[in-house]
Amino acid sequence: MKKLFTLLAMVLAVISAPADDQPATNTYCVQLIRGTTENKPPAKDTKPIDASLDKSLHKVFKTKSFWEVQRRTVVLKDSAKTQVNLKGKRAVEIDLSVPGKRRVATFEDGKLVKRMVRPAGQAMTVMGGDFDENSVWFIVVRRDVPP
Repeated sequence: MKKLFTLLAMVLAVISAPADDQPATNTYCVQLIRGTTENKPPAKDTKPIDASLDKSLHKVFKTKSFWEVQRRTVVLKDSAKTQVNLKGKRAVEIDLSVPGKRRVATFEDGKLVKRMVRPAGQAMTVMGGDFDENSVWFIVVRRDVPP
């Protein structure tokens, strides 16, 4: 009986192990954020961003408040790339085609706003631009999923 359990455990380990030729998957949280000079939401369907992102953004930007306009979850295999369309004619492209690198590009009205290349890993990428004279927009690409 002990041999049967040992054999069963070995078979299950082989079945559940990922195949070596299968690329790993990477999950990203993509957030469209709007920063404003007021403490009230810029639109009725926005909500405050999570505390850790709020703290990070306030270290760099002098905007009074930040609001999440949209959130999307993206699952991407190593060596693949995808484009995520967001509200307000904005989009982000996540490209993992270069091993060890994460290339992120943001677009507004189909035009490239900015492209960044960073080491693949846990660091978040934040890029954006002016929304109007009292607010800005950001696209945040991060590995952790905020509450």
